[in-house]
Amino acid sequence: MAEQFYIDRIDIDGTEIKGFVSHSLNPAVQRVLNAGGSELDPSMVAVSGVAPVLTGVTVDVGPALAALFNAVNIPHLAFSTNCDVWFAAAAAGGSRGGALKNTRMRMTKGVVVPTTLSNGPMGVAQLGLAIYPDYDGTNPIVAFLAEQNLPAGTAGAAALWNCRALKNGTLGSVLHRLAGLNLDFGVRVQRDTPANSIYPRDTALTGFNPTLTWRTGDVATALAASGLAGAVAAAGGLILYIAQYSAAAAGVQTTGAKTLTMRAGSPWWTPGLQLTNGQLVMLDYICRGMGAAGLTNPPLAYATGVDISAVTESTSSFLYMAGPVKDNITEIEYQNCNIATGIDWEMPESASEPWPTYASIRRREPSIQVDTQDLDYIDGLPIGGKPVDTIFKAFLRKLTVDSEPIADVSIVHTLISCAAGWIEIGDVGGEHAAMISPGMLVTPTGGLALNTAIAIT
Repeated sequence: MAEQFYIDRIDIDGTEIKGFVSHSLNPAVQRVLNAGGSELDPSMVAVSGVAPVLTGVTVDVGPALAALFNAVNIPHLAFSTNCDVWFAAAAAGGSRGGALKNTRMRMTKGVVVPTTLSNGPMGVAQLGLAIYPDYDGTNPIVAFLAEQNLPAGTAGAAALWNCRALKNGTLGSVLHRLAGLNLDFGVRVQRDTPANSIYPRDTALTGFNPTLTWRTGDVATALAASGLAGAVAAAGGLILYIAQYSAAAAGVQTTGAKTLTMRAGSPWWTPGLQLTNGQLVMLDYICRGMGAAGLTNPPLAYATGVDISAVTESTSSFLYMAGPVKDNITEIEYQNCNIATGIDWEMPESASEPWPTYASIRRREPSIQVDTQDLDYIDGLPIGGKPVDTIFKAFLRKLTVDSEPIADVSIVHTLISCAAGWIEIGDVGGEHAAMISPGMLVTPTGGLALNTAIAIT
C-alpha cells in the first residue's frame, strides 16, 4: 500500500505556521481542447494558463496574525525565497516523519493573505489563509519534492485561541455571548500574467475591505450601543479580543491576548432579529471596516500583548426571550416575528486608497413580518390594510440571572415599536387538516423606536 501523508507545517521564508485542520491546492489550469474538422474526439490539448492557489485553515492563529500584520497596512506575508508546505509520511505502526520519507511542496515567490477568522468547533479560533505563488522566471511555480527530511525540530501542537469578546471604543461596553462570529478580511488580490507566459509573475494587493459579522444574546448591551438606526465605531474602534487558551488551567489566559480593531468611524448595525415564540432572542450584527485618507490608515489594525483581565462578563449581560407582540393594546398570537431595520449603508471605493474612507446611510426601510394564526385579529383588518393603531409593539422579555422570565410589570424589558405605519394582510393559505397561517406585514413610517427599560403593557 502506498504511504499516507499528513500536512505537518508551512515554512514561509523562515516563518513557521502549523496547526492546519484543512488545506487544498487548486492548480487552476486553463486548457483548450481542439479537434480537427473530421475528428469526433479532441486530439489536442493546449494549456493556456496555470495560476495555482493553495488555501488552508489553521488554529495557529497567534503566530500567523503576527506574521501577516508585520509592518504592513494590508495584511499579507510576501516570500521571495521559499514557501515550503511539508507533508509528513505516516509509517506502518503509527510513527510519522521518518528519514527521507516525507514530501515538500515548494513555491519560490508569491504572497500569503488571510481570508477569514472565526470560532470553529468547541470555540477554537480558526484562521483561513490563501497562498498565491508566482513564477520567478527560473523555478517551477509549484514543485513537489519527494524523499525529504522534515526540518529540524518538531512542529508540535499549536496554541489554541478564542475570539473572546467585542468592545465598542476604548471606553465602551463589552459585548459578550457571541456566536457565529466571522471576520472576512476582504483582501482583494489581482494576478498579472504577461502575454508571453502561462504563469502569473506578480500578485498585487489592490483592496482591503474587512467585514465582521456576529450574533449576540447580550441584547440590552448591544442595542444600547448600536440602536436600531445604525451606528459607527466609537473612539478607539470596534475591538475584537482574541485570547489564548491556557494549558495549565481551564479557560483563557488574561495576558498576551491579541486584538483586531475596526477603525473608529466604521459603520456597524443590526440588520434585524427574529422573535420566535418561546425561544431566546439573538441579534445579528455587521461591521464594515472604513479606513482614513493616506496609505497608512487601514480599516483594520492589529495589536498584541493585550491584557484582558478587565474584559470580563458584565453582570448586566442578561438573556432575553420573545415577548408579546401588540397592535396598541390588542395582543397578537404569533409563531415568528421578523423585525428588519432595512439599513442601507453607502461605502464607495476610494480613488486614492485601497479601502473605503467614507460611509453614510443611503436609506432606512424597516419592516415587521408577523407569522400568525390569530384569525380573530386578521378578521378585523380590511383587505387593503389599515394604519397602525397608535403604536405597534414587539417586546423582548428579560430573564433573571437564574434564566427565568421576569414579570410584565418590571421595568426591565425591551420594546421595539413604531408609532406610525401601515398594517396589511399577507397570503391567506392553508390545506385540509392544517391550520391557516395568513401572516401580516407592518411597514413603519418614521422609523423604529427602541426602549431598553420598560414594562410590558
